[in-house]
Amino acid sequence: MAPKEEAYFKMLGPEDLQAPKMKDDTSRQKDKERKSRLSLFLTKSGSHENVSPHKKTNQTTSNISTEVALQWSDSFEELLKHSDGVETFSQFLRTEFSEENIEFWLACEEYKTIDSETKLLSKAKCIYSVFIESEAPKEVWHGQH
Repeated sequence: MAPKEEAYFKMLGPEDLQAPKMKDDTSRQKDKERKSRLSLFLTKSGSHENVSPHKKTNQTTSNISTEVALQWSDSFEELLKHSDGVETFSQFLRTEFSEENIEFWLACEEYKTIDSETKLLSKAKCIYSVFIESEAPKEVWHGQH
């Protein structure tokens, strides 16, 4: 029987970051600096917050129920059906510098709902110029370079 794998990382809560009572001021100062550095690693959106300054992290994603999160783990399509799922996935993609992928998908999903021929043509041109053409501002990889 294989041995149980141990977790290598532990999620720290605010109570874990509390500096222990120290007697001298230098130790307290070092603990404050350490706590400050640790808190940088615990930010939700990672260290790339300025990549998309017009996008703000949605704090409601921490209110996702365990049941819903488990549904998402069963099916990526299930995650994409929920606005919180799309936002959570977008936050992840921002940390990977690839948010354009979900934006492209959302634009394509919107395209599918358009009834007017003129609006379809306009949306198609917009999708092409923003995501597909060479050197597009949010160019996605599509295997044709």
